[in-house]
Amino acid sequence: MPAAAPWVREAADPRAAPAPASTDVTRSWGPLTEGLDVPRDLDLGNLPRALKRLRVQLATHSQMVSTAWEVLPERDAGLLIGSRQWPLLGRPHAEDRR
Repeated sequence: MPAAAPWVREAADPRAAPAPASTDVTRSWGPLTEGLDVPRDLDLGNLPRALKRLRVQLATHSQMVSTAWEVLPERDAGLLIGSRQWPLLGRPHAEDRR
């Protein structure tokens, strides 16, 4: 019996459809993400991981939180910072600093 050929990983088909977007990305498409390079598999449920995936520096995030608390009423600031899309607000700032 001849020896089996070694397993070879097939190259991805460049014509294949892109991976489907996550629910968070689908719900966030629009003015908030226009012109931004948002990962298609982004999970906004895990804030530290989302900030890392969006390349938002911790210092930038801290500054955004402080600014929100300073300029908004307490209730509104809490709702904004606690919202699932909150990490996306830091993305434009992260891109501006490059």
